Amino acid sequence: LAQLEEKLFKKMRKQAEIELIAEKVMEKTITITEEELQKTYDQVYGEKIEASQIVFKTHREAEEALKKLKSGADFATLAKNESIDRASAVRGGKMQPFSPKDSIGSQVAHLKVGELSNIIKTDYGYHIIKITDKKAASNKNFKSARGELEKIARNQHYKERLGPWLISLIENASITKNLTTD
Repeated sequence: LAQLEEKLFKKMRKQAEIELIAEKVMEKTITITEEELQKTYDQVYGEKIEASQIVFKTHREAEEALKKLKSGADFATLAKNESIDRASAVRGGKMQPFSPKDSIGSQVAHLKVGELSNIIKTDYGYHIIKITDKKAASNKNFKSARGELEKIARNQHYKERLGPWLISLIENASITKNLTTD
């Protein structure tokens, strides 16, 4: 058991060292623009829309569901039973809060709490959105949040780039086997 623990400890330590080195290398390639900082500020401290969604494969299915909803059908039940987005369906259609400046946000920002959207087509399907709440922007100013925003933006870049970078290292590596016959 002690030998196993020692092996696992060494393996985990080696993995942590590799991750730290990768992070340091990646850190030097990441530059954050003012535009990215502003976008991050909007994501973290900006106005938020809380909503639920039902996503369908076809426009026809969405039309039928919209009729049911307008006739009084329960949104959460319909989302659980019919939405193809299973991640939100299990929560009765509840989505992560989003900005009114996002792609879907800009299409539903004009709606009041409790209102339904028309059918919205995206790459994922046909959505019906129900606004559940709207949160005002935070009063934290951009300058005081700048350091935190930079960390968040860097972390997002790091996460986006790490996987593809490691794959390219492996693909471009020159690996030789030096087998001995002793």
